Amino acid sequence: MDAWRLAATLAVVLALASCSKGTAAAPPQVTSSAAEPSIEVTAPPEEPSSPAPPSSGSSGGTTTGVHYYDCARLLSDAEAQRATGLSDASLFTEGNAKEAGGHTYCQFFGGGVEWAVNVYTGPSYQQIFQPTFEAAAGVSEIPGLGDEAKWSDQAHILGIRVGGLGISIDFGALGGSLSQIPDLEGAAVAMGKLVASRV
Repeated sequence: MDAWRLAATLAVVLALASCSKGTAAAPPQVTSSAAEPSIEVTAPPEEPSSPAPPSSGSSGGTTTGVHYYDCARLLSDAEAQRATGLSDASLFTEGNAKEAGGHTYCQFFGGGVEWAVNVYTGPSYQQIFQPTFEAAAGVSEIPGLGDEAKWSDQAHILGIRVGGLGISIDFGALGGSLSQIPDLEGAAVAMGKLVASRV
């Protein structure tokens, strides 16, 4: 398993393992033998509003400080539905990892498919995103998205670097099939463009 997939899988597994805290429904169970960082998880807001404001002192996402984002402002349910073609796609839970600092985690479900939209700032960018992004092998470069973007067909992950922060969109099938989204890369890129414009 390449480093990119391992890190992304670990992030998804860790977030899934802790996302029942503060939510009404328990997520699908995933097990891992890896040490789990704590993730503060909150229920998504009822109605998304305008896009997330940029972090203070930021110009186009170039901040390297710790910042957390409101998931519903990064990507609305309607936008996720349009990008994936899944009519029931919705934000399930959101959280902020405290160990590395600056990691916003947004988990979406639709049609038995799960995906996470992650934004890495500050230490989480330096310790999690940047080493994994730089070590990624066997990936396709995606021109015109952020400062640099890479898609892994094998791992079903899009990584985007925007200045001193990172974004990843990671797909997984939980009781469904990824084939429900005919163009996984296109869906990831569509969501990635929206998120990148809001950080």
